[in-house]
Amino acid sequence: MAIHLDLTIFTTCKPFTGETGLHQRLAIKSWVELGFEVLLIGNDTGTDTVSQELGCRHIANVRSSENNVPFVSALFQTARQSTSSRWLCYLNADIILDNHFHQAINFLNEYFSRSEQILLTAQRKTAPIKLSLEQTTEHVVEQVSDYGTWDAADAIDMFCFNRNLYTEIPDFEIGRMAWDNWLVSKAIDSGAKIIDGTKVFHLAHPLHGYRQGISQIITGGDAQRNRSLVSSNSSAFAARGNLLSQTHKLVISDDNIQIKNVHQKNIEIENSTIDSLVRSFNYWLETPRSEPEQLDVARLLLWRCHYYFPFFTELENGISEGLSEISTLQGLRSLIAIQSLCCQPLRYLLDKCRVDQRELMIWGTGEMAKRLSDYLQTINCSIANHIDNDKDAQAKQPNCLSPEQLLEQERKPFIIIASVFALEIANQLESLGYVLKKDYYY
Repeated sequence: MAIHLDLTIFTTCKPFTGETGLHQRLAIKSWVELGFEVLLIGNDTGTDTVSQELGCRHIANVRSSENNVPFVSALFQTARQSTSSRWLCYLNADIILDNHFHQAINFLNEYFSRSEQILLTAQRKTAPIKLSLEQTTEHVVEQVSDYGTWDAADAIDMFCFNRNLYTEIPDFEIGRMAWDNWLVSKAIDSGAKIIDGTKVFHLAHPLHGYRQGISQIITGGDAQRNRSLVSSNSSAFAARGNLLSQTHKLVISDDNIQIKNVHQKNIEIENSTIDSLVRSFNYWLETPRSEPEQLDVARLLLWRCHYYFPFFTELENGISEGLSEISTLQGLRSLIAIQSLCCQPLRYLLDKCRVDQRELMIWGTGEMAKRLSDYLQTINCSIANHIDNDKDAQAKQPNCLSPEQLLEQERKPFIIIASVFALEIANQLESLGYVLKKDYYY
């Protein structure tokens, strides 16, 4: 197939082994089928072989962290310096494209001048589908369309942009938190048009767990390092670094692509019902999984549904049996049961607090703290105070203490950490003499 010279898709891959390797092969194959130049960057196991098999370019060396995780800045710089196409498109290596994406690129070429700054992205749809190398791209996209659920507006796996949009990027580690939303925010600061292509093409994403576990992805050291690179005005950054900041939307009318201006107050994104999310989760459990994988995906479901779950990775016996029983429930009942199962170790500690008559406090004032407060209300637990390091948060949240004020308490309260900075806060509590599972939990 002739190469479409106007666009280069680039990515970095995980090792091509097991389920992850299969997902990546099918995704990259879908890009090649569209006729675009595909550039694979990095030297994880199998990348060179797959590059040769599918006819991709391969650049093995890329600047990476001490944990051998490529830097976003290095990936984007490598793509820019080693290609000449008008458009560059970073895709996570397991995103499967349909042929409508080709139409969208042709539209961008005709509609916008080369001097205009453009970022095209789209909402991801995730499905727990069973894949094989024999499946066609069309069949996979159809399955995702039928069984998938929409991910949140801040889960962004595609950045298609004019090649000079991103010339300076901090050293974020790819695949961890914050980098994707920073790229959207940066495009806004550069005056770029933020275009949502969800109505025109699919970003099909097979459901998977994480080697490190969802808790490590959200709270681990790599995630914290990424967050430290974000502007100090983190609330403003988080509010706009997503698809809700789109300025234009691609739509199809009479089989033709059109572009519409979007008013910020009227932005709409695709949403999934709780029933569809739970159905996808139960479908995923039909394939035999290890207990860590099952618990990880249960937490992932709660995360996507904005429900609280503990980050601590301690496993309890019987998770498989418990999830099997839950799979017979529907909708909200199923979600509440999954949350209850994940919170079993915490419930034991809370019961002990009641017996010991210890005050309960939440460290955190953000989204996770709100989720935890909602959960504690359902089990009739009273919250004495919140705690936060941020003085602005202390001022906004009623009954919020500083860490220093903890030392003034006559008796140690029991503290639940509800923050994506859980590991940092845990270290802070340890320095104050608090002990995990005795005095605090996360």
